[in-house]
Amino acid sequence: MMPTYDVKCPEGCGYFNDVFSLLADLDKMVCPECHAPVVRLISPVRTIGPTFSKPFQVDQIGKSFESKSDWDKYQQDNPDVQILSANSQSWRKHVDTVKNRIEKKAKRQGFRDNEDRKRHLKSNQSSSK
Repeated sequence: MMPTYDVKCPEGCGYFNDVFSLLADLDKMVCPECHAPVVRLISPVRTIGPTFSKPFQVDQIGKSFESKSDWDKYQQDNPDVQILSANSQSWRKHVDTVKNRIEKKAKRQGFRDNEDRKRHLKSNQSSSK
């Protein structure tokens, strides 16, 4: 997909258009009305998604950062720290590992599974009241 550029004629003939072109080809473009070389306009860009705001709070590690460079330095100094989305494979693997550990612990304690352990604990709490 080629990028879209806004171009206009600097000679004042009023030509203005959005063109699909390679950046290298813009230098060769001329106004179709007066044949003067066109100039590329720099337009404001709309951002989509989250942007870095100050302070940048990372709840997973309990820290905030005043700038992106502070965050980058923290990541460089702590390469073992990862911020994972809830849908990432690494996070799913971590959740599955923790669930397996909980199930094994419940079975070692004599329960069928962790749900059985939870029911037992809940019934003990309600009977002690």
